[in-house]
Formats: sequence, C-alpha cells, structure tokens
Amino acid sequence: MYQMTADPRPRQAGPAPRHAPPGEVVLVGAHGGAGVTTLAGLLRPAWDMGVARRPGPGQRPLRPAGRPVVLVTRNTAAAAARAVTATGLLADQGVQVTVLAVIS
Repeated sequence: MYQMTADPRPRQAGPAPRHAPPGEVVLVGAHGGAGVTTLAGLLRPAWDMGVARRPGPGQRPLRPAGRPVVLVTRNTAAAAARAVTATGLLADQGVQVTVLAVIS
C-alpha cells in the first residue's frame, strides 16, 4: 500500500454536460468478419446491424434514429478499402458514421 502525500480534497463539480452520453450505439460492419457481433456484446446496449449494404427491393435503408453509428473494420488494406465503400453506402442512405472502430 502506498502512503498518500497530501490529504484528499473533494473536487468541485464543473458545469453539467449539455447532453448525456447516448445509451445505445448502432454497429455496422464494413465487411464480413469485422467483429461487429463481438463489439456489440462488449458495448451493450448496442444494435448489431451486420454488414453495410445497399438496400435492395423491399428493404429499408438504415435509420439509426439519432444513435451514433460505429463502422467496424479489420486492420488490413483490403478492409480499409471496404470501410471507404461502406462509408459511401451509408452516406447514400443519409447516415453519417460517427466512429470508425478498427479491430486487430
């Protein structure tokens, strides 16, 4: 155990944050095997949306409803190229990627 050199002082709280952090995130993979399901398990509550795709007939585009969107990819050059493509696909649907998570 380490001895304290000074008495602990209570810190004064600063101003309250403007917005509370979001409780849920939307996870989208740039490619298969990116690690979306594993990350969703770690970041609960999180929405695992699978791989980013162009909406086909009868499918609706991704609508995160104000939740931050995390694009998940692996750490290879090919995965980086897929992440660029996935970002474009999501942008075409009106979705902005908030975070790019690169999984090793």
